[in-house]
Amino acid sequence: LLYPLAKRGRQMTRILPYDWVLALAGFALGLYQWMFEADLIQRAGDPTMNDLVVGMVLSGVVTNVTAFGAFVDVGVHQDGLVHVSQLSDRFVNNPADVVKPGDRLQVRVVEVDLQRKRIALTAKTGADASESVGRR
Repeated sequence: LLYPLAKRGRQMTRILPYDWVLALAGFALGLYQWMFEADLIQRAGDPTMNDLVVGMVLSGVVTNVTAFGAFVDVGVHQDGLVHVSQLSDRFVNNPADVVKPGDRLQVRVVEVDLQRKRIALTAKTGADASESVGRR
Protein backbone atom coordinates (compact mmCIF):
# COMPACT_ATOMS: atom_id res chain seq x y z
CA LEU A 1 0.00 0.00 0.00
CA LEU A 2 2.80 2.42 0.84
CA TYR A 3 5.15 1.31 -1.94
CA PRO A 4 3.43 3.25 -4.74
CA LEU A 5 3.30 6.31 -2.48
CA ALA A 6 7.00 6.02 -1.60
CA LYS A 7 7.93 5.33 -5.21
CA ARG A 8 6.15 8.47 -6.36
CA GLY A 9 7.31 10.52 -3.39
CA ARG A 10 9.61 12.71 -5.45
CA GLN A 11 6.91 13.30 -8.03
CA MET A 12 4.39 14.19 -5.35
CA THR A 13 6.73 16.65 -3.63
CA ARG A 14 6.78 18.64 -6.85
CA ILE A 15 2.97 18.95 -6.61
CA LEU A 16 2.42 18.84 -2.85
CA PRO A 17 4.56 20.14 0.01
CA TYR A 18 6.78 17.50 1.65
CA ASP A 19 4.81 17.71 4.92
CA TRP A 20 1.62 16.81 3.10
CA VAL A 21 3.26 13.76 1.51
CA LEU A 22 4.34 12.56 4.96
CA ALA A 23 0.84 13.19 6.30
CA LEU A 24 -0.70 11.18 3.46
CA ALA A 25 1.74 8.33 4.04
CA GLY A 26 0.90 8.35 7.77
CA PHE A 27 -2.81 8.38 7.01
CA ALA A 28 -2.45 5.44 4.60
CA LEU A 29 -0.48 3.46 7.18
CA GLY A 30 -3.03 4.24 9.90
CA LEU A 31 -5.90 3.19 7.63
CA TYR A 32 -4.14 -0.08 6.80
CA GLN A 33 -3.53 -0.82 10.50
CA TRP A 34 -7.17 -0.05 11.34
CA MET A 35 -8.40 -2.37 8.57
CA PHE A 36 -6.04 -5.10 9.77
CA GLU A 37 -7.17 -4.77 13.39
CA ALA A 38 -10.82 -4.68 12.38
CA ASP A 39 -10.33 -7.96 10.47
CA LEU A 40 -11.23 -6.36 7.16
CA ILE A 41 -8.03 -7.87 5.80
CA GLN A 42 -7.66 -11.65 6.14
CA ARG A 43 -4.59 -12.45 8.20
CA ALA A 44 -2.36 -15.26 7.02
CA GLY A 45 -2.54 -17.08 10.37
CA ASP A 46 -6.30 -16.76 10.90
CA PRO A 47 -7.99 -20.09 11.57
CA THR A 48 -10.70 -21.21 9.18
CA MET A 49 -13.45 -23.82 9.35
CA ASN A 50 -11.01 -26.28 7.77
CA ASP A 51 -8.81 -25.99 10.87
CA LEU A 52 -11.57 -27.14 13.24
CA VAL A 53 -11.43 -30.72 14.51
CA VAL A 54 -14.23 -32.59 16.27
CA GLY A 55 -13.51 -32.59 20.00
CA MET A 56 -11.45 -29.37 19.90
CA VAL A 57 -12.11 -27.11 22.91
CA LEU A 58 -12.39 -23.41 22.09
CA SER A 59 -13.17 -20.19 23.87
CA GLY A 60 -15.87 -18.08 22.28
CA VAL A 61 -18.20 -15.13 22.73
CA VAL A 62 -21.98 -15.44 22.47
CA THR A 63 -23.16 -13.25 19.60
CA ASN A 64 -26.89 -14.08 19.51
CA VAL A 65 -29.39 -16.03 21.59
CA THR A 66 -32.45 -17.62 19.95
CA ALA A 67 -35.20 -19.96 21.07
CA PHE A 68 -33.24 -22.97 19.76
CA GLY A 69 -29.80 -22.10 21.13
CA ALA A 70 -26.94 -19.63 21.10
CA PHE A 71 -24.56 -18.58 18.35
CA VAL A 72 -20.94 -18.37 19.46
CA ASP A 73 -18.05 -16.64 17.69
CA VAL A 74 -15.03 -18.93 18.01
CA GLY A 75 -12.78 -16.91 15.70
CA VAL A 76 -13.23 -18.66 12.37
CA HIS A 77 -15.38 -16.02 10.62
CA GLN A 78 -18.42 -18.27 11.02
CA ASP A 79 -20.43 -18.45 14.22
CA GLY A 80 -21.12 -21.89 15.63
CA LEU A 81 -24.43 -23.00 17.13
CA VAL A 82 -24.74 -24.38 20.62
CA HIS A 83 -28.16 -26.07 20.54
CA VAL A 84 -30.40 -25.52 23.57
CA SER A 85 -29.90 -29.17 24.52
CA GLN A 86 -26.10 -28.64 24.54
CA LEU A 87 -25.98 -25.40 26.55
CA SER A 88 -25.73 -26.95 29.98
CA ASP A 89 -25.43 -30.24 31.83
CA ARG A 90 -28.90 -29.60 33.26
CA PHE A 91 -32.20 -29.10 31.40
CA VAL A 92 -32.57 -25.67 29.78
CA ASN A 93 -36.02 -24.44 28.80
CA ASN A 94 -35.01 -20.97 27.64
CA PRO A 95 -31.45 -20.30 26.38
CA ALA A 96 -31.70 -16.67 27.54
CA ASP A 97 -31.80 -17.97 31.14
CA VAL A 98 -28.30 -19.46 30.71
CA VAL A 99 -26.41 -17.11 28.36
CA LYS A 100 -26.68 -13.63 26.94
CA PRO A 101 -24.83 -11.87 24.08
CA GLY A 102 -21.31 -10.98 25.11
CA ASP A 103 -20.84 -13.92 27.50
CA ARG A 104 -17.62 -15.93 27.13
CA LEU A 105 -18.07 -19.70 26.82
CA GLN A 106 -15.79 -22.70 26.70
CA VAL A 107 -17.22 -24.87 23.91
CA ARG A 108 -16.26 -28.13 22.24
CA VAL A 109 -16.66 -28.77 18.51
CA VAL A 110 -19.25 -31.49 17.87
CA GLU A 111 -19.58 -31.31 14.10
CA VAL A 112 -18.21 -29.26 11.20
CA ASP A 113 -20.22 -29.17 7.96
CA LEU A 114 -18.05 -27.44 5.36
CA GLN A 115 -20.61 -27.67 2.56
CA ARG A 116 -23.37 -25.93 4.53
CA LYS A 117 -20.84 -23.81 6.48
CA ARG A 118 -22.21 -24.89 9.86
CA ILE A 119 -20.42 -25.53 13.11
CA ALA A 120 -22.15 -27.50 15.88
CA LEU A 121 -20.82 -26.84 19.38
CA THR A 122 -21.51 -28.02 22.91
CA ALA A 123 -21.00 -26.24 26.21
CA LYS A 124 -21.58 -29.38 28.28
CA THR A 125 -18.78 -30.37 30.63
CA GLY A 126 -19.93 -33.74 31.99
CA ALA A 127 -20.19 -37.25 30.59
CA ASP A 128 -23.14 -36.22 28.40
CA ALA A 129 -20.82 -34.08 26.28
CA SER A 130 -18.50 -36.94 25.40
CA GLU A 131 -21.47 -39.16 24.55
CA SER A 132 -22.98 -36.57 22.23
CA VAL A 133 -19.64 -36.12 20.42
CA GLY A 134 -19.35 -39.87 19.91
CA ARG A 135 -22.88 -40.20 18.54
CA ARG A 136 -22.38 -37.91 15.55
